Amino acid sequence: MPTSHFMNNKERFLKALLYGLLAAVVSGIVVGYLNQLTAALVNASFPILYPISAYIIAKAIHKAGGGINKDYAYMGAALTVFSMIISEMCTYMGFAVLIHPLDWIPALKLVCYLNFQFQGTGLISWLFMILAVYVGYNESDISHH
Repeated sequence: MPTSHFMNNKERFLKALLYGLLAAVVSGIVVGYLNQLTAALVNASFPILYPISAYIIAKAIHKAGGGINKDYAYMGAALTVFSMIISEMCTYMGFAVLIHPLDWIPALKLVCYLNFQFQGTGLISWLFMILAVYVGYNESDISHH
């Protein structure tokens, strides 16, 4: 007779981390692709996609782990930042950077250099990035609701 297995807190947290990491990587790649596509067509990017990506990541965490404490909120914020880094690396360096670990450090340096110039639309991008981290943090922990 099969027994049902209820996940303990550690198992739920690890499942949420796995789902959240998968959502972060996929959304980072998708947003990077869309940014590359729009940059090629209209010479612009859409930082509004970052909060949407954060919401998707948070919902994956919430669905997999049922986050009921701050650990899930911190996970959501961290994975949102990770997703934005992947997106920015793909946007500026192309998708090949993801499969070449030796290119990660130069890509990160370039992303930091370009994002810390604070010129023109850079400030708007930063506002959307901050909003995305807030969304990732807030939506990952159900105790906020």
